[in-house]
Amino acid sequence: MPASWTERNRRLLRAYLRAVAVSEPLQRELARRYGVSLTDLFAVRTLRAMGECPVSRLGSAIGLARSTTTDLVDRLEAAGLVSRHPDTCDRR
Repeated sequence: MPASWTERNRRLLRAYLRAVAVSEPLQRELARRYGVSLTDLFAVRTLRAMGECPVSRLGSAIGLARSTTTDLVDRLEAAGLVSRHPDTCDRR
């Protein structure tokens, strides 16, 4: 930790690291059970927060290219974690 950090910043970092240590095994079990990666689960959490949205918007939110995001959504759909709905305004 940088010497310039306040005691509050140090406590926050320690609390965050404890939370990660507790949640990571659960995330790994969910990833194993559903055959998806931790990145895929991050996408599911992001979608939950964003609600229904186009693939391009999801990709922007999680920092992935559209083609990579499309592959990710394909995996999530195959695992039964998301469903797609056609956009009535998009004729593609």
